[in-house]
Amino acid sequence: MISIKEALPQVFKRPLATIAAGTANFIAGTLIDIPRRDVFPIAYAKGRSFRLYEEKGKHRAFSGYGLLLRVSSTEPRDRYNFLFEPCERAAITIRCVDADEPLTSVFDTMSETRFGWLLAYDSGKYAAVTLGDLMALYASGILSTDLRLGEIATEMVFSLPGRTALETVVREMLERRVRRVFLQGTKSFVCDRDLMMYIFSPERLRRIRDYPSKMLEPRLAEVTPEQAFRAGAGELVSEAVPRFENSYGSPCILTTMGVVTPWDMLIKPWKAGRLEFAEEEVSRSRVDRS
Repeated sequence: MISIKEALPQVFKRPLATIAAGTANFIAGTLIDIPRRDVFPIAYAKGRSFRLYEEKGKHRAFSGYGLLLRVSSTEPRDRYNFLFEPCERAAITIRCVDADEPLTSVFDTMSETRFGWLLAYDSGKYAAVTLGDLMALYASGILSTDLRLGEIATEMVFSLPGRTALETVVREMLERRVRRVFLQGTKSFVCDRDLMMYIFSPERLRRIRDYPSKMLEPRLAEVTPEQAFRAGAGELVSEAVPRFENSYGSPCILTTMGVVTPWDMLIKPWKAGRLEFAEEEVSRSRVDRS
């Protein structure tokens, strides 16, 4: 079986974006707006070197999910003070796998944690492995499946009226463990990243300073939404992958059978035993050519 390092050599060549321990939440929250950066491992920096922040032997990271979880559990009257708390108090635990482990370890880990992001370690260097990195393996031929979009779609589309207060939106998203909520009666959706960009915008931060209890008072319709891609339920998963190339935010596909996300396109075929891995020799040659 091809290893993580052989399948994804590019992830070990790019810088790992981290955030310094002690950074205030209101500063850390603005970083969620950086394209393709949903999670930031927390690190202690010293000159040009750093070490990742650990708690009880486990790596910790700052993410939109962790931040929303912390906001939701904070009393409304205390939410302004929350903005100045160190980001590690809103951190989540992230898994780290060895780069020499088989690629299947990534799928096992993501399936277990229900989180589409992890760290890989190779000879003193950490790298982030994301669902986006795995999606690219369909194009390289390392991954393949005969499943069609309709077979992996989530039939029940989670939606709420535009008048719903963000307090309710956040609570429902956390309870359902979903990243997206559609505006009822539309093909538009808001994801956790969109919520963070809205809550931590300069205008909202000034409002929260004066009225901290109103942090999550705005309505869902006030958050700038994203548009889902459209595709036929009979389209092969591999045929739909190009729609996600160079996309920003948290893209998904709408079909007549429901919603399809990158998670659905990767983890569902894996769990169903319908995800095929190319032989190691073939996979390596395709990676080299790319």
